[in-house]
Amino acid sequence: MDARIRRLQAGDTPQVLRVVETVFKEYGLWKEHCCGLDDLRKAPLSYDGGEFLVLEADGKILGCGGLMPRGRGVGEIRRMFLRPEARGRGFGRAILEKLVSAARKRGMRRLVLETSDRFQDAITLYLRCGFQAGVLDEGCCNVVMFRTISSPS
Repeated sequence: MDARIRRLQAGDTPQVLRVVETVFKEYGLWKEHCCGLDDLRKAPLSYDGGEFLVLEADGKILGCGGLMPRGRGVGEIRRMFLRPEARGRGFGRAILEKLVSAARKRGMRRLVLETSDRFQDAITLYLRCGFQAGVLDEGCCNVVMFRTISSPS
């Protein structure tokens, strides 16, 4: 698969929303999704000071991931989703690494993210990329993870 990771562009939002909906439905989370999608509908404005990336192949968005500043040197990794046909090829890791690099360049020293315990492959990826599991809450995003990142070299 010939795919590239790039910044979100005008006109990408409908495809990104379809990727998110597809993944939530696949994992049985669409009806109970409690996190809202307003940040995506307002992207890239809602990611001002951060970054929002998409994975594109043949004009089709296959995945996405965002970095949202939270203040005091903290960034939040959000909306890490891949369509089934894009999984297992290293694209999730590549998006995450680009977001970590963007956070480092912006002076962020700590990253947080929330996910569902149903996304076990994603949790495994985050752990392999240096994130640690934090508090377990109830709800659709019941796993909180964090990572400290170093200064740019």
